Amino acid sequence: MTILLATMTLLAIVDRFFYMPDEARYAFSGLAYVAAFIGAWFTCARLVWRSLDPRELARLIEAVRPDLREDLISAVELGDPHGQQQWESEEFREILQGNVARRMQSVSVSELLSFHKISAWVWVSTGVIAAVVSLLCVPGLSYDGCCCGRSIRSRTSNASRA
Repeated sequence: MTILLATMTLLAIVDRFFYMPDEARYAFSGLAYVAAFIGAWFTCARLVWRSLDPRELARLIEAVRPDLREDLISAVELGDPHGQQQWESEEFREILQGNVARRMQSVSVSELLSFHKISAWVWVSTGVIAAVVSLLCVPGLSYDGCCCGRSIRSRTSNASRA
C-alpha cells in the first residue's frame, strides 16, 4: 500500500509539472501497480502463501528470541523422523526437547509479532499519507477539486452565503 501510494504521488507530481500523454500516464500507472505488487510480495505475501517447514519456523523464532538460539533448531532436527539417527542418543533428545519445550511455553505470540518489528513501515506509511493529504490541500496543484479542496471550498462558500 505504501509503495503504491508513494509511486502514484510521484507520478501525480511529475504529471503536474511535465506534459505527459495519456498512454504514458497509463503505462506509468501500470508500472506503479506492478511495483506495489512486487514490493508486497517480497515483504510479506510470499511468506503467507507458502507453508514453512519446522526448521524455517525455528530459524524465524530464533531470530526473535536469541536465548533459544541453536537449541530450538537442534530440537527440531532431532525430532525429525527422516533425519539421521546413527549418532543421536534417545536420552539427549528427550532432555533437549524437554528443555526447549519448557522455554517455548514462556514465548508469547505478541512478543514474536511485536509492533517494534513493523514500526518502520508504520512510520513510512504515515509519512506518505501525510504527504498525499498535504498535496491535496495545495490549491495550485489542481488537486483542489479533490477531497480537501472541495470540502474547504464548500465550507467557505456556505459561510459566505450565510
